Amino acid sequence: MTVVELILAVAVLSVALALGAGPLRDAVARQGAEGPVATFRVAVRATATAAAAQGEPLTLAWAGDRLEMRDDAGVVQRDWPFPADTPTTLTPGPLLEATPPGRLASLDPLPDPLTFDVEGETVTVRVSLIGESERTP
Repeated sequence: MTVVELILAVAVLSVALALGAGPLRDAVARQGAEGPVATFRVAVRATATAAAAQGEPLTLAWAGDRLEMRDDAGVVQRDWPFPADTPTTLTPGPLLEATPPGRLASLDPLPDPLTFDVEGETVTVRVSLIGESERTP
């Protein structure tokens, strides 16, 4: 490979990277904004799935800066940390109890509406009794 070919290859690669940088930056920013919502959704699903797999009830609780999956004895089996500056309508304490079939016993302990403020936008999340959750408009 000659020096001219090497310079052309570097130039083409530089242009390709420059064109992809904007969309990549936007995608990373969107992922950061969805982080708390996605973490909440994963925690709800994981708690329901773990209750089904272990054959015992598990509780998902909000500890102020993280979600905790707890067993009947209150032992934390897993936790999901949140950024300290994530405003939400969650209040500390038990949120959901998942039963062995993988269902949620009740949605009553959840705030209504359940929201997270991310990057200046209020995101509302809806949870179903089967442990599914979704972002609502």
